[in-house]
Amino acid sequence: MEAAAKQLLSETEESGSLPLQQALDRACLDFSIALLGHSLKGDLFESTVVGFLAVLGVDAAKQTFHEPYGYTRYLSGLVKVAQMLVVERAVQMADKEEMAHSVDTLDAIWERFLPHRIQTLFGWIARLRTYGKKI
Repeated sequence: MEAAAKQLLSETEESGSLPLQQALDRACLDFSIALLGHSLKGDLFESTVVGFLAVLGVDAAKQTFHEPYGYTRYLSGLVKVAQMLVVERAVQMADKEEMAHSVDTLDAIWERFLPHRIQTLFGWIARLRTYGKKI
């Protein structure tokens, strides 16, 4: 799959057509934001991001889980990356004039994908990070 993608991108570069690369970048950005924006109803571990965070929690050297106070840095990193993804999407939408102003876009995306409600992934991560900092 990776080889096919590289071939497709090299053909696109040779033809001088950059929109395919931009479309792929936007699709990856939208997919990343969508991963963060789904609700956590049902089985918590059906979430791709929760599974990813579970794997990050394993200390391979000690063959145990990381201590909670050491794990919060992964959660904080994910929160910052999520915020940067949302800002990037807001800037893109403002540049293409899909919304009047980037701040309006940022607010709309934030309310949709990154609220601190209980049933959202982002809210769960924020609560877990807060718990890890308290202990």
